[in-house]
Amino acid sequence: QVHDAGNAHVGGILGWASGSDNVISNCRNFGSVSASGVTSKVDAGGIVGYGEGTLLVERCANHGDVECSLIGEPVSGISFGSAGGIAGSSTAVQDCINYGTVAGCGATGGIIGATDNNTFVDRCLNVGSVSAVYSYSGGIAGGQCNLGLSGCINAGEVSSQANSHDGEASRGICYDYGSVPSGDYPCYSAVAVHAGDPLCTTAQLNSKDFYTKTLGWSEEVWDLSELDFANGKYPKLK
Repeated sequence: QVHDAGNAHVGGILGWASGSDNVISNCRNFGSVSASGVTSKVDAGGIVGYGEGTLLVERCANHGDVECSLIGEPVSGISFGSAGGIAGSSTAVQDCINYGTVAGCGATGGIIGATDNNTFVDRCLNVGSVSAVYSYSGGIAGGQCNLGLSGCINAGEVSSQANSHDGEASRGICYDYGSVPSGDYPCYSAVAVHAGDPLCTTAQLNSKDFYTKTLGWSEEVWDLSELDFANGKYPKLK
């Protein structure tokens, strides 16, 4: 279990990564991760809390619950911190899976919370529930996907309390999916969160061809030999 209540970036493997061309590869987190504070300097991620510069997270899995919370009431003009099943914010992610529940105060996503111009997400799967309090939530990304998404699947429930005053706050993929640059392969949600979500069926989720041909996944990276979503048998990283 990792916890910090002092306006910090918190991750199951790494809290803060800074620099150019950094890579976090082949990591697993099984502990819960939580961060709390009063400013935007609060991020929580199952693998990494915050990536500054260019950071790639690949072939990683998070099994722990992730939470980012606000101390006190929100202040106008200050963001509230982000939470993601793999990364809290500002990271490129490929070939990763999140199993844990993700709960955030700001931008919250099953794979990544907040995003920036270095963010792209390829060939990732989220099966954990995602919820936000004050901002956007998405099955894959909580923030805008500036460089696009490719070949991702969300199979977790997604909600945001911000929906009480903004009906667009929750999406199966991310809040602007369909208006951002797309990758080579489409993304799908197995859960209907918003009318505009591209949906997939249980039969597709249980078909190896769906991953390899439709989504562009590699069997050198993923074990697709036993698929039964109804009974918790998901693709596994090798």
